[in-house]
Amino acid sequence: MGARLFKVTLGELLRERGWKAPKLAQVTGYSRSYLYDLIGGRSRKNPSLEVIQDLDTALDARGRLIQAWHFSEADDDMNRRDVLTEAGLFALVPALAAGETVRQALSDALGLSSPVDMWDQLVADYGASYYLTPASALLGQLLADTGVLTNQINGASERNRKALARPAAYLAAMTALTWGSLGHQHQAVRWWGIARAAADSSDDIQVRVWVRAWELVNGLYLGRPLGQLMATGEAAAALAGTRTDAATACLWSGIAQAQANAGHPDAEDSLRRVAELSHQVPDATARDSTTMFGWPEVRLWHTTSYVLTAIGRTAAAYSAQDTALALYGSTSLAPDRAKVELHKARCLVIDGRVSEGLDEAHRVLDHLPAARSGSVLSIARRVMDSVPRVETHRPAALALRERLQLTS
Repeated sequence: MGARLFKVTLGELLRERGWKAPKLAQVTGYSRSYLYDLIGGRSRKNPSLEVIQDLDTALDARGRLIQAWHFSEADDDMNRRDVLTEAGLFALVPALAAGETVRQALSDALGLSSPVDMWDQLVADYGASYYLTPASALLGQLLADTGVLTNQINGASERNRKALARPAAYLAAMTALTWGSLGHQHQAVRWWGIARAAADSSDDIQVRVWVRAWELVNGLYLGRPLGQLMATGEAAAALAGTRTDAATACLWSGIAQAQANAGHPDAEDSLRRVAELSHQVPDATARDSTTMFGWPEVRLWHTTSYVLTAIGRTAAAYSAQDTALALYGSTSLAPDRAKVELHKARCLVIDGRVSEGLDEAHRVLDHLPAARSGSVLSIARRVMDSVPRVETHRPAALALRERLQLTS
């Protein structure tokens, strides 16, 4: 999809500015013939990153071209093949994709629904099953469906291609989240690039905000640079404006958490914005506690726990943690519950109750399923990072450090 999306994005940018290849050649210094081939998708060789950056700058694309070409670098196929083989999915994906292609073709032949409607429904289905499906199984399904969707986009009309970019953005974002939960940061970052590019190609504000909101939150757990994440949040906030939906609440949640990690003075103001949005989202959104598209009350308290823990307001953080854990219950969303429990472990360490905090961290990891999510381990590392240097030689601290190193 990368090369196709790059060609479409480049064409859109040229049309927006009223430019053709001669004008682009004049501004960039590249030959007309080379740019004609590039614009028409006829270039035999992938352009270098330097070329893409020059074109992006000339067209004031603000990274859109770089994102669109994110998956067409020469080594992508090999990288994806290696990781899929490692995950035991390489042989499975073609079979899943073939089966889904047949199903889609039959549905089209029977005239059951439009391609766009079917993909929108599939996105809704993934949103509902995301938290319930093991990450390894989910990844195979997402890759297979994304492959089928890519083929449909390649053969679609201009109008349908833009409409299909919306579900493509959602699927790419879910794929990025799944790679991250399996501990593959490099793959997650690449998929976030394509998710953003697809969202921008759709011209749908809701999906553009939703993708950036989840990328911001996920980036905190992947350890991406805080400055980069805060810039993403700032740009997405400008897109969101005064919207009061789940995507905007999620976005401000990510902004508050990034600011708290960076020691930014606006972290608590952003947290108050999350609280305001949590009371303004539609009732159906507030009641939706099982899908990726809801914003139930527990997410406010989870965010509050994270932010207050990060800025060291432990007394208030303990209260938020108790509320969040009561709302999660004992069985639902085990990884998210584990994160809040690790927030509490970190607070104990910050308060000087180092032994209790380390014991709590070990207990949480002991009860986590074998396929631990990378985001949970990220929070466990923050517990370790909060241990004072003079306490790092405690047996429990050494054991936690070794445990996290082995798991990573």
